[in-house]
Amino acid sequence: MTDKIALPGQQGSAAPNTETDACVEVQEVDEGPDNRSKQKWAFSVPEAGEKIGLGRSASYGAARRGEIPTVKIGNRQFVPIAIFKRMFGVED
Repeated sequence: MTDKIALPGQQGSAAPNTETDACVEVQEVDEGPDNRSKQKWAFSVPEAGEKIGLGRSASYGAARRGEIPTVKIGNRQFVPIAIFKRMFGVED
């Protein structure tokens, strides 16, 4: 199915005139549950600490000091797996 969507700032009806109005064609793609990547990109801070022998509090302390690399998203901290593996040589 293809829909035409008016670009921001356009005036007029919900269905733009394709000859005079700018429009974008959008195609729906059925990705389904099998096509989505299920590979994990980050550990939680305690999960990363556990892999190097630290408890929960020590893990957050190391993250706060910058000893464990973290990415903050909202109020949560994550440890990118690729960087963690390079730093510590740890496998899953």
